[in-house]
Amino acid sequence: MQPQKPIAKVEGSRAIARFNRKPSPPWIVKLSPDMSSAEMRYTAIASTAYEEAVALEGFNTTVSDIIRGQYGITEAGGISGDPLRIRAHGKLQELCRIIQEDGLDIDVIGVGGITHAGDAADRLRAGPRVKMVGSLSGLLNRGFGLIPDILKAIAA
Repeated sequence: MQPQKPIAKVEGSRAIARFNRKPSPPWIVKLSPDMSSAEMRYTAIASTAYEEAVALEGFNTTVSDIIRGQYGITEAGGISGDPLRIRAHGKLQELCRIIQEDGLDIDVIGVGGITHAGDAADRLRAGPRVKMVGSLSGLLNRGFGLIPDILKAIAA
C-alpha cells in the first residue's frame, strides 16, 4: 500500500471537518489604516470567497509615525480616536471605491476617528456598502450622549 500524498490527506481531513463541524459564526474582517490600496483590494476579494465573512471593518488603530509626529504622540502602541479621523475616512472611501469597481458583495463597518456625530454620518455616506459605524473613542471622550447626536446627524 502506497502512503497517501500530503495534499490528499489535507483534502480528506477538510472533507471530514466540514461534515463534522458546527456552523461557523460570521466573520468581520478588520482592515488596518496602514494597508496599501493593493492590500485592501486583495483582502476584500479574498474575504468574499468565504461565506462566513459578512463584512469588512475599517479603519482604526494605526502605527503610523507620520500621525505620531503630527500629534506629538510618544507612547508605544497603536493610535486611535481623533488623530485617525482623516486617514480612516479617506481609507473608507477608497475601500468603497474598490468594492464598487470590483463588483464585490460585502458590507462595510466604518470605524476609526469617529468622535463627533458628523463623523459617523460622513462614514455612512462614504458608500452604499457602509451599513454600520462604531465608535469607542468617541463614547469614552464624549459619553453616551454621542449616540442620540449620531442618530440626529444620520437623519439630517
